[in-house]
Amino acid sequence: MNNSQGDRTAACLFTNEPYTFFKYTPEQLNDELMWVRVSEDYPRFFGITPNFISKSMKGNFRNTVVIVAGCTLLYDNIMASTFTQKGASTFLAWNGSVGLDYVDKSTISLVKNLLSDKRTLKEVWDVTMAENGRDPQYQSWLKYYPPKSGDKTLRQLIQ
Repeated sequence: MNNSQGDRTAACLFTNEPYTFFKYTPEQLNDELMWVRVSEDYPRFFGITPNFISKSMKGNFRNTVVIVAGCTLLYDNIMASTFTQKGASTFLAWNGSVGLDYVDKSTISLVKNLLSDKRTLKEVWDVTMAENGRDPQYQSWLKYYPPKSGDKTLRQLIQ
């Protein structure tokens, strides 16, 4: 995944809206939106940065478990921290690139494990990773943030 605007790079949420230089100009100038693409062979799309979440997104994510079935959003903790600052109790995503088949299968496994019983998030993570392992192509793995959410059950995370 590449995402860049000048010298700036960030983990972004991809949209499906093709990138246009002259659209959403204030948001682009405020580093809330930027262009993103999977690789150099792919077209550019708009990407939502942590600044958009913190500055422009209305409301909050109080007691929400955010699961992102996509690449590199937990390469660092910036996007996850932004969601938790807006009230999310935990944020789950992968630390690097992931293949579509792997991330689909692993996300389904994660959700089933979260909903199946009263395991803590750390226990759910252990089971999900044991079932699916790292991404076979990119060696990325599932992470959660903040680490202290690992000792809570889903019920505790959403109350």
